Amino acid sequence: MIQQYLSNLLSYTKAHLGMSEEDEIYNANRLAEKFALNEVVPQETDEKAIADLDCPDSVVAPILAYAKENNLVEEGEEEFFTSEILDMLSPRPAETRKKFKKTYAKNVAKAFDELYDLGVKNDYVKLSAI
Repeated sequence: MIQQYLSNLLSYTKAHLGMSEEDEIYNANRLAEKFALNEVVPQETDEKAIADLDCPDSVVAPILAYAKENNLVEEGEEEFFTSEILDMLSPRPAETRKKFKKTYAKNVAKAFDELYDLGVKNDYVKLSAI
């Protein structure tokens, strides 16, 4: 099942965090390393359902459960673990700043809305806790 969970996460990353096709193999390899797998074998995903998500909770929950069952995360470190995974897949700060500045020059409110949306989508802003 971890292969399905990671495929869902990669689909989520493409839909919400702007991961390019060129980075998919690289990110899949990083996830394989994190989960002590030889590789991430792509699985079919429900891309529409994933694109409709407001936050990553339903995508990362089964991954976290797998990590706990397989002793990949210690008790009390769950939030850090999921944050670390989403951070691995999020745009780098330089990319985020560049996009923000470009949008800000045209539309200040839109720039802040996009930045907030990114924060929710990469779980920096814990929407489910608000």
